[in-house]
Amino acid sequence: MPKSLNRPFALLIAIVVLLLVTTATGPASASASTLATSTSPVELNDSITTVELWPGVTMLHDPDGKLSVDEVLAATEKFAVPRSAYATLGLQNKIVWLRARVSVSAQSDGEWILDIDYTLLNRVDIYIASDGKVLRHAILGNAQPWSLRPLTSRSLALPLALQPDRQYEFLLRVDTIGAMILPITLSKPFAFHGRAQNEQMLQGLATSLGLFLLLYSLLQWASVREHQYLKYALLIAGSALFSIHFFGIGEMYLWTDNAWMERHMAGFTSLTAACGTALFIEDVLRPDMSIWLRRAMKTLAGVLGCAAVAHT
Repeated sequence: MPKSLNRPFALLIAIVVLLLVTTATGPASASASTLATSTSPVELNDSITTVELWPGVTMLHDPDGKLSVDEVLAATEKFAVPRSAYATLGLQNKIVWLRARVSVSAQSDGEWILDIDYTLLNRVDIYIASDGKVLRHAILGNAQPWSLRPLTSRSLALPLALQPDRQYEFLLRVDTIGAMILPITLSKPFAFHGRAQNEQMLQGLATSLGLFLLLYSLLQWASVREHQYLKYALLIAGSALFSIHFFGIGEMYLWTDNAWMERHMAGFTSLTAACGTALFIEDVLRPDMSIWLRRAMKTLAGVLGCAAVAHT
């Protein structure tokens, strides 16, 4: 390892990789091994400020995407409890309907926010029904115009005004080309906004750290002309952009309503980060690697780089 790649720099590498990986896996992995087992109504009481909806969710596949909401309301017996990991249905090549029954306490003021904390869902139609009639329809998703969002938040959120002492059916029609990760919660407005503020602070810190390390790497390369700094800069740029895209920060502040960015950024940035990682590891560990392993790492980096370009 070159002397210029000192221990503080190596420590910064470990910190940023750990932070980016931790934040990037947060929403989907909190309870990955838990299965939904209950279909009883979810109780909404103002004394509990945040309620997870997944334990009360049932699912219906719609392979042709032709079912109307009225047909779905009349086919509640066809819904089944998901047997996937908690709050995720994995990769689906078909449209899925989710159903959850909600009972609002008589002491509740009825003000809640439905939140899906996974920003890469292309389209989610949300129907709020009661007594067999649809009372409200809203469309969320990163393929929808930002200006039409009912709540301009980082996540997919919908404010609700529910009547106390009444039961509702929530029907969600999910249509997306990627993973169906569905961490759905109902929160009181103050709890939702407080959590959103904390998340914004965390994302700001993570993004600032990524930008600092990117600038540091480029300045070091300009100063000492050692190529591992450029390779590390590629790793950091890909990882930071992936995190910005994954958490909806990019759509919120940088490339609002850019359909190409929303469709391609996840694949492009993850492949770019993996390519930079392979190149950086091969360069830094060169003295301890066999020639064959070094060639394999460079080949892997080349394949990943070509895949990133092809993905665009």
